[in-house]
Amino acid sequence: LIGNVEAQYGTMPHPWARPMLRNAHWVDATLITAEKAGRMVGCVLVVGDGSARMMTLLGRDYAFDYAYFQMVYDGVASVIEDGVELLSTGTGNYDFKQRMGFQIAPNHYLGYIACASGLRWLGRQLSRVVEEEMA
Repeated sequence: LIGNVEAQYGTMPHPWARPMLRNAHWVDATLITAEKAGRMVGCVLVVGDGSARMMTLLGRDYAFDYAYFQMVYDGVASVIEDGVELLSTGTGNYDFKQRMGFQIAPNHYLGYIACASGLRWLGRQLSRVVEEEMA
């Protein structure tokens, strides 16, 4: 199901997804699933620490559109019940999330690591150009 979402949006596969699901019990985590006729058609992991949580590893069968909405509703309900103060739902589907009362956070960050000095120089130059464009 997670692979369906990766394919839908053309994102890189999450190689850490399976270990993260397997070890979610080490932190504050809730796996929310949607089922139809005994078959899982959606999933999302709500994970965090203290008073903050984030929804991650969304998986869904696109034949069941309502499952996404129900999982987000259930995720919000679970964090309210747990007294959580901050919930991040990630990028995408902004209209739906804004209708639910979420605020859209800036999402224009990039990490760049280079060992060679020439590549480090190039990274610094590119970051300056991007910073100027964003201002």
